[in-house]
Amino acid sequence: MRRPSPSPWIPSTEQLFDAPERASLAALDATLLLAARALLAAHLELRHDGRYQPDPQQDPFAAPLLPVAAEIIRGATHLRRLVGEYRHVADQLLADAPQDCDDP
Repeated sequence: MRRPSPSPWIPSTEQLFDAPERASLAALDATLLLAARALLAAHLELRHDGRYQPDPQQDPFAAPLLPVAAEIIRGATHLRRLVGEYRHVADQLLADAPQDCDDP
């Protein structure tokens, strides 16, 4: 399975004409990326891969949220990989190489 891109993917108009579901998948990809980044910013104890080390000195309010936030990050990463796989297969089936979005 491919590693998710560090930046969201924006399909071109032509790519959307060929496979309109790409719009929803691109929006989902961006939303998942932003959610993971927001959780990492809110919970500095979390590492980029979503794992964490419990710290007895941490805020007692945040402690119960950390495992849930870590699981959301792992889930978001997995879903972004699946979106990337869908994109890759669609590109192959439709024979259109990834393009930069240069249209409005």
